[in-house]
Amino acid sequence: MTESRFPIRVLQLITELRPAGAERIVYELAKGLPRERYEMEVCALRSATGKVADWLREADVPVHSLEMARKLDPFAPGRLVELLRERRIGLLHAHLYHANVLGRYAARKAGLRGVIGTIHIPEKRFRPWRFWHEKYSLGPHDVEVCVSEAVKRFMLERGGLPEAQLRVIPNGVDLSRFKEDVDRIAAARELRARLGLPTDALVVLAAGRLEAQKDYPLLLSAWERLIYRNEPRLSCAHLLIAGEGQERAKLEARIEKGALSSRVRLLGYRDDLPTLMAGADVFVQASAYEGFGLAVAEAMAAGLPVVATAVDSVPEVVGDEGAGVLVLPGDAGKLSEGLAEVLLKGADDRRHMGKLGRLRVEEHFTLQKMLAAYDALYQERLNANA
Repeated sequence: MTESRFPIRVLQLITELRPAGAERIVYELAKGLPRERYEMEVCALRSATGKVADWLREADVPVHSLEMARKLDPFAPGRLVELLRERRIGLLHAHLYHANVLGRYAARKAGLRGVIGTIHIPEKRFRPWRFWHEKYSLGPHDVEVCVSEAVKRFMLERGGLPEAQLRVIPNGVDLSRFKEDVDRIAAARELRARLGLPTDALVVLAAGRLEAQKDYPLLLSAWERLIYRNEPRLSCAHLLIAGEGQERAKLEARIEKGALSSRVRLLGYRDDLPTLMAGADVFVQASAYEGFGLAVAEAMAAGLPVVATAVDSVPEVVGDEGAGVLVLPGDAGKLSEGLAEVLLKGADDRRHMGKLGRLRVEEHFTLQKMLAAYDALYQERLNANA
């Protein structure tokens, strides 16, 4: 294999730059891949605003925007072609459906081939045209990265993509954000004091966008069952939900209707997730579908036992070594039972589960492993196109 001439200018293309799983991966790639080999730039289809855009600028990564005010913008491909040529982009790496499809069409017009797309989620909504566009925009030199084996299976079966052009690169967690040697007792005490919770509170944390995919109504139904069961040890259980999104008003109404406000708190967007995880007792995720489950992997890295719905990639992440309890999706009763099972364990047993989770992330899902895999893929594509 011949060595490509460095540095190569790479453009990461994604819909927007608000905090979410795919957007964090874009940030980690732009910041973490070797700068002696790659000059990284990022472009959002929509306005280049949001926390992730701020992080990128702080890391001296140029950020651009196509300023698409709507999905059907006939002039957007031309603006992207102009950007690719003006910035002399040598490799385009797109993320999520809209950027994948638009990026491939524009790259061909700009004279680029071998576009890398990343599929971050299995599209479970009724969007058959998306599979058609993904399949028929894929050129012979393009590849699609799937963030889990579950996503790959889904795209083979539902999307009909050619297996030879699919690769699996799991997302990676920056372990330096989630310290293994944290004083968890002190962290727990500080978290409860800061939020005005009882000192003996059992704290369950959920984190993620307040969107339908995450199925927070299911979680609230499970929580309602949990706190009203006749179990004194659960009388001090509190649920914290970190995240922001379109479903917030509905969730607030559901919390009020169920008289849950004293036991459930919506924290909004938080940039101190490692601190929240260090002080919590259990992490919960009730998603209806997941491409990878980055928040689950981060919770495991933070040493938290996990209770989650066994959807798509989540069993891949959690594994079967005892780091968590997986339950049937869509079943509030089973989710409530899973939470009770872990909460009723002793603190030592929960810490043991957390250690098993940390070990699994260290072995399979580190940021370093992810960056190395993308680095190798970039080199493969650049040499194939030379």
